[in-house]
Amino acid sequence: MGEVLVISTKADSGLEYLHKRKLGLYIESFSDYFDRLHMVLPDNVSRLFKRCSGLLLIHSVKQFFFEGQFGKYFNSIFYLISSFIKALLVLKKYPKIKIITNPWGHEIYGIEVIILSKLFKKKSVIKVAGGSDTYQKKFPALLLKIFRRLENFVIKNSDFVITASPLLLKKFPKYSKKLYVLPNICPAVDKYSKKKLITKNQEPFKLIFVGRLKPVKGVEILLESIAYLQKRGYSMECQIIGDGEMMDNLKNMAAKLELKKIKFWGYQEQEKVYDLIRKSNVLVLPSYSEFMPNVIIEAMAIGALVISSNFDGVEYLVEDLKTGLIFSKGDSRSLALKIKYAISHPKEIHEMEKRAQKRAEQKFSNVALRKKRHKLINAIFDSY
Repeated sequence: MGEVLVISTKADSGLEYLHKRKLGLYIESFSDYFDRLHMVLPDNVSRLFKRCSGLLLIHSVKQFFFEGQFGKYFNSIFYLISSFIKALLVLKKYPKIKIITNPWGHEIYGIEVIILSKLFKKKSVIKVAGGSDTYQKKFPALLLKIFRRLENFVIKNSDFVITASPLLLKKFPKYSKKLYVLPNICPAVDKYSKKKLITKNQEPFKLIFVGRLKPVKGVEILLESIAYLQKRGYSMECQIIGDGEMMDNLKNMAAKLELKKIKFWGYQEQEKVYDLIRKSNVLVLPSYSEFMPNVIIEAMAIGALVISSNFDGVEYLVEDLKTGLIFSKGDSRSLALKIKYAISHPKEIHEMEKRAQKRAEQKFSNVALRKKRHKLINAIFDSY
């Protein structure tokens, strides 16, 4: 089958031995590549692959060139050019390379992949994490428009597209034959989904948020909801897990609202996060925009009720009043009403938790996803 060329701005999270590197071009065997996507290959298939030992790095230029809001865009352009030149040299040096791909979360580098795959007649596998919709609050309008056009170009011209959410199928229905939905593997599913749900006290009612503290996450909506409920005599506590640019602002907001029993934990290791979720009554995700948030799947598997905003795509994870509760994004009063419902309907909530845990096991366990992985692998095999 040959090797896979991964064009990367930084080391993929699965490549532990590259974790401290700034980033680059990495050549690995096809089987290793899909193993890093958590794809379990049958033994007879694994024998077909030959490991490649080539490892080439391009050092990041971001810290040496442009600064500020627009500086990072110039840095990205500079990197695209430099990594493209390096990729040309790599492809000439390693003619056996048959597949070119991009790292998760860097769809923009799919442009490079498409151009190189056409020039060298290779297969392209594009990984789309969130796409342009996740950048609505991050990019200026003009850049967002350009990004959307580039995104369409990349998906249109790729051979295979891997995405974590069915939302992309809804967005690009005419390319459905080459779109493969492979949700992220969530360790909590296999670890907790078969465990019996624990009984939790209703007072104080425990809320938890897990995620990066940035504007798109809408954590201020959660704080406003807690303030509304505490003023009306509801006893509750809230754990905020995660770091980010909004940390100080959120702490100041909590102080001004005179919130009681709220704790900002900062970043925590995975096992600690799982333990805190397991002891909570409700996990709240008040985001304005998401793609396929693992934290919802984790909470479902662990046994905490999910109360989520109605961001596009949430319906693929949570069904209102069946496996969780949905509120109107940006509306703190709507969230407060859902929390009140959870507090006053413990029996119904327990049934939702059981249904959610079962759904997590059926849809997101390693066993459940294996067929989808093999379908993609077989499709790539059949294309040669």
